[in-house]
Amino acid sequence: MRRGVLTATAACCVHRVSIVAEQLLRLLHHCGAPTTDIDMVHGDGRVVNGILTAADPRSTLFTGSQAIAERLVVDLRGKVRVR
Repeated sequence: MRRGVLTATAACCVHRVSIVAEQLLRLLHHCGAPTTDIDMVHGDGRVVNGILTAADPRSTLFTGSQAIAERLVVDLRGKVRVR
């Protein structure tokens, strides 16, 4: 079964977004979410896009630029939620 992927990429405030996303992931695990169900992928848009395209995740939550979000929607065939 493919895992869901939580991604956090943002050029202007990468460190703040990643800290919040990491804490959310820790909270989910603390509340009982299996550690094997969610991955956090953090990095440059091209790198993250390559990882996500190769992994073919069931769903993706994305935080970042509009241009990268639009590219992810196409590359992941709509399996992305943009925040």
